[in-house]
Amino acid sequence: MAVLPVDVDLALGDDQGVDLALIQWHTPVPDPTAQDLAIAAYIAKGKEGILSELIAWLGDDPRRCKTYRPLFVVAPELSLPYSLDNKLMELASSVERPVVIIAGFEYLAWEDYQAAVRRSKNPGSERDWLNNPDARPYVNAARILIRDSSGTISQFVQPKQYPADPEAHLLPKGLPAILFRSQAAPGQRINFAARVCSDLSHPDKARQFRRDCALAAPASPLDITFVLQCNEDQAATQFLQSIQAYFEPPVAMTETDVGCLVFVNNAGSERGSLQQFGYSQALRHLSVIDERTFSDRA
Repeated sequence: MAVLPVDVDLALGDDQGVDLALIQWHTPVPDPTAQDLAIAAYIAKGKEGILSELIAWLGDDPRRCKTYRPLFVVAPELSLPYSLDNKLMELASSVERPVVIIAGFEYLAWEDYQAAVRRSKNPGSERDWLNNPDARPYVNAARILIRDSSGTISQFVQPKQYPADPEAHLLPKGLPAILFRSQAAPGQRINFAARVCSDLSHPDKARQFRRDCALAAPASPLDITFVLQCNEDQAATQFLQSIQAYFEPPVAMTETDVGCLVFVNNAGSERGSLQQFGYSQALRHLSVIDERTFSDRA
């Protein structure tokens, strides 16, 4: 499946690091057989409050809101109401630093997905992103918003490429993926991509994505891949095998060995509960990265 590169003006900080904020909120799992798949209004209102708190927290300290160190803010699959799309723009506009926001939209009606694509700067042609020959009614997609080093803000939409079995009757498949390619000098580069849950649920999918990236951008290793999830079983064999495949030696595949995988999963329904969902984590090859989370599991 096609990977389309986008060049971005984004570089690591002087310490060659980034800040990572995971919005670890709970979203009731939608029933793919239901007539209405939208997040309930009262839940959307709570999420708007969480985003407002995050904006205020970032603005409270110049070390958080005025720095050259990139900030990645990431929320799980199927967790962002479409009505809050503009709230992400408010977040990016509220700070004076490079920001990348990646958030999994709720199931988007096809018409809303079309509108989101037309407001975005996705690479390739509009037809690449609106290919739906079977007239599937919904799209499972992530909003990606980038405030680059110059302060310019751009929006993108990354649809899920490989729908999971329960949602396969709802979603188109085979839409492209985006590889965000840094234009920074060596040592300051930060290339990244976003995958949506079942896009990385099998080792063959991980290998194919790396092969597609290598074809699209042969000299562009992957430094970070964000995997948005709504997944009750993080220890499922296919996910563990996919992680292994993601870090395999790069034979005809893009280099990942010095990069990391960041899994951002739907939180449990009770505060402190990890019996279902949860376990968001950042993984490097053979290690786990420590990170702090901006958390709400109410």
